[in-house]
Amino acid sequence: MRDSQSQGQSLADIAKEAKKNKTAHAKKEITDDDVESKKGPLPRLNMEGTDNSDEIIHAIGDFKAKHDDQKTEQAVRDWYDEYDEMLASAIRENIEMRAQRESTSYHGYELCEQGVSYKQCQERRQTEIRGNRHDQFVMRDNGMVAGRIQQAFMKIRTGISRYSLHYDWFKVRNANGNGSF
Repeated sequence: MRDSQSQGQSLADIAKEAKKNKTAHAKKEITDDDVESKKGPLPRLNMEGTDNSDEIIHAIGDFKAKHDDQKTEQAVRDWYDEYDEMLASAIRENIEMRAQRESTSYHGYELCEQGVSYKQCQERRQTEIRGNRHDQFVMRDNGMVAGRIQQAFMKIRTGISRYSLHYDWFKVRNANGNGSF
């Protein structure tokens, strides 16, 4: 009984201590709009649905009208870098998946040739088929992302030339991972 009282007492002490040291709650809940406003002055690229490249071109022109060349280039560069990294990531993932899938398929066939049981070989083939199907979906989605970004980059690069903006660094990566234009 004495042990339960000391435990009850220590729990009460802990509760009192916690109440005294209570931390303050956030005064504002962060929403998508808040995150969006921190992204910079240029609109986000629509990755699905209607292409909004014209809106982005117009926003760049509006920004240029109110800011100097250096700030304009930095705003465009920050926007570009975000999507260029997404493009690079999609391309890299597709290349790695393709290489991994080729390697796995070859080694799976080789394993079946080495006298593994028929059941094990069939299980391995079924696993490869499911994995290949999953990889195809991921690669398709990556291809859609890459295509959307590449098309937007080409359109925006051409569109901002009407504001006399020409940036040597504004390149479009090739989908095969080799080079840019």
